[in-house]
Amino acid sequence: MNRIVAAGLAWEMLLGKRIAVFGPTREYPSHLMDQVTRYLEEYDTPGITLGAQDGVAYIEHRDGGRIGFYSLDDPSYRGHMADILYLEDCNGVSEEQLANVLPIVATSPHAEVIRA
Repeated sequence: MNRIVAAGLAWEMLLGKRIAVFGPTREYPSHLMDQVTRYLEEYDTPGITLGAQDGVAYIEHRDGGRIGFYSLDDPSYRGHMADILYLEDCNGVSEEQLANVLPIVATSPHAEVIRA
């Protein structure tokens, strides 16, 4: 993920969007979270909370926006919802893996799927 993508995801979160960011391995999500966090720290953005819940690291804004960081290696994403699904460095995503993650955006009226 480059700075422009990190900035775009942070901006969408500040606008209240729920974003699910997927990396190819279990180690990758923490790397992605670090990049977005560094961007937010440069601008001293108030109302930001960092945390983890049910094995998912997240950045949350007080106005409701949230970025959750996942791995395609995880067995289930049941109960998670997002408006934007961002697949980072996932060129080898299988049809089965894609079918497992697409329900995350199924309930959003403004769903977006971005593959990078």
